[in-house]
Amino acid sequence: MVLDMALKSKILITDISNRYLDKNTKEEIQLFLNQMCSCAIEFTACDFFTLNNHLITSAIAAATTYLVILLQFN
Repeated sequence: MVLDMALKSKILITDISNRYLDKNTKEEIQLFLNQMCSCAIEFTACDFFTLNNHLITSAIAAATTYLVILLQFN
């Protein structure tokens, strides 16, 4: 979801930069767009590892498995 919003922001900024604006504003928008394109968006846990969809689904699957095993002991 965050990555989709970042992509939409890049598209909107590109559309804005194509409009008639003064030179300084266009330069600022271009610098901002270059900065957005050069930085990859990712979430980390204290810079130890990257949180991605695979990791989150694996953690949920492991937690569910442990809960099922615990319920069987009762």
